[in-house]
Amino acid sequence: MTDLAARAALHIDNARLYTREHQSAVTLQRSLLPRDIPAVAGLEIAYRYQPASQVAEIGGDWFDVIPVEEGPVTLVVGDVTGHGIQAAATMGQLRTTIAALADLPGPPGHVMRRLSRMVAARGDEAGATCLHAVYDPRTRRCQLTSAGHLPPVLRRPDGSTEVIDLPPGLLLGAGQDSYPAREVQLPPGGILAMYTDGLIERPGEDIAIGISRLADALADGPARSLDELCDSVLACLAPQPRDDVALLLARTTAT
Repeated sequence: MTDLAARAALHIDNARLYTREHQSAVTLQRSLLPRDIPAVAGLEIAYRYQPASQVAEIGGDWFDVIPVEEGPVTLVVGDVTGHGIQAAATMGQLRTTIAALADLPGPPGHVMRRLSRMVAARGDEAGATCLHAVYDPRTRRCQLTSAGHLPPVLRRPDGSTEVIDLPPGLLLGAGQDSYPAREVQLPPGGILAMYTDGLIERPGEDIAIGISRLADALADGPARSLDELCDSVLACLAPQPRDDVALLLARTTAT
């Protein structure tokens, strides 16, 4: 009986420790994500962050919108590998670094190289995916660079969709020193969707099927407010996500 009580006490202590660690990670992650997205000339922005269930550990998904006065705006979505406080802390470092680099001149690939070197310098096994977009509202041109991240999806004003194929890039921290960009012309009223894998992945299913399902969800029905579209996409694809979900939608408008 004494042995049984000791085992029960150990399980209770472990459960309490896990709960405290999980709550700490959730608090840290939420404190590192943007509380408010700034207004951006030429873009309408909507976003959602949906944490995984309490059963799963918190992840390192993040997003950001970084305007430059009278210049282009940076849109970013990323996902740190692993879970827990370490993943959340790495996410915070990446988000802070991107915000600092956004004001500096140079192509998007330069930002990715700096980020990759920063992750590698941590000396642990953490890596991260990142999708980095620089949009110029004056020309509606968008430069996109990927570090192992899922491709963005473009919804055109007529409701048709296109998965934007980007040059391949390795995870941040994996040693790659070249991240080529692709430039696309976004149409007036076009919606660019950037997201993390928790939105579309299902166990045992090819990732391309999930991306196709997202394209269908974006195209479904007439154009609506971005907030309604965010809610509709989440309800359709990830009503009870197994992993964290970050979704960022940007619609081009007249400047």
